[in-house]
Amino acid sequence: MTSSFLTARFDASNRKLAQFASALEGQVAPDRAEILGDGTCIYVVGSGGREEIGTYSDLDVFLVSQTEPTRIQEILLQASVIRALRATGFPDPDGGGRFLQLHHAPRLVDQLGAPTDDTENTFTARMLLLLESKPLLGHGAYEALVDTCLDAYWKNTREGRAYLPMVLVNDIVRYWRIVLLNYESRHAQDIRKECAKHPDESFAAVEKRLQPKKWAKGIKLRFARCMSCFSVIAALLAEVVAHGSVARSNAREILRKTPLQRLADVRTWSLTRPDGDVGEVAAIITELETLYASFLEVGDREKNGIEMLMRHEDASEGKQLFKAADRFAQRYFDLLQELGKGNPLFRYLVV
Repeated sequence: MTSSFLTARFDASNRKLAQFASALEGQVAPDRAEILGDGTCIYVVGSGGREEIGTYSDLDVFLVSQTEPTRIQEILLQASVIRALRATGFPDPDGGGRFLQLHHAPRLVDQLGAPTDDTENTFTARMLLLLESKPLLGHGAYEALVDTCLDAYWKNTREGRAYLPMVLVNDIVRYWRIVLLNYESRHAQDIRKECAKHPDESFAAVEKRLQPKKWAKGIKLRFARCMSCFSVIAALLAEVVAHGSVARSNAREILRKTPLQRLADVRTWSLTRPDGDVGEVAAIITELETLYASFLEVGDREKNGIEMLMRHEDASEGKQLFKAADRFAQRYFDLLQELGKGNPLFRYLVV
């Protein structure tokens, strides 16, 4: 049942994404040479990049240009994306479109490790590109962008020496932790805004009223963001178990796949090893898939379905989903521990 549900979700997601890509192509076509050319790409992240778009999903679109973008180019691209979203029934971009900016490709790499990597949003853009993206237009520019980012992470390789992608692993873990910190910060901001709007309402009352929204966001993070980040980590750990290092070409193949495909590949590899399964890897991955499918199903029942569960009077199903999210994170930890036994890359997840 889990497999059939996930397959149906995958097929439906790609149909919706193809419709959006077609609408976007139509919007861009009149000015394609000016606003797209050979060096600009448009790709999706989030549920679109993970190939699991549901009935109420929005679409997170990224715009990146290899050349220094002009303001006119950015405006034309933004307008094309918004019109295509509306034509295919997707909501307008979050934040009034302020995140729908045209990034300059070199900045995604040049800022690696710099203090401005976070403040200029290049860190998030780079991580989402590698962890959960899918190209829509400008495929050549997109592939070149991924290669450029990977080159930055593999620049310290030396011929004849095993390579462990420590910097990439560090950035993935850092991204996960920043996402969690941002989650707490945004909730605190929401409370302050509501308190300002309703000065007669106590802080405790506002906090209680907003708690279901916080829980819903937390559940989404524990499933979707955890899946994106740690499916890559698991696959990289498996590469080191199998080969003693991680070849750039193999990492490229890992990143081209969706999080669920990465997990499926790790399970297949574990079951076909000459010395047998790596501990409980296959069983853990099967449980992770089942838990993830239940998360997707609940979120697809109605708009803001997970938040609605948390607002229900008895909230029993919401509590069960919260427990499932905890179990999901625990089983991912168990998976990394199984793959990390005696694994030199595993150390860099902590120290």
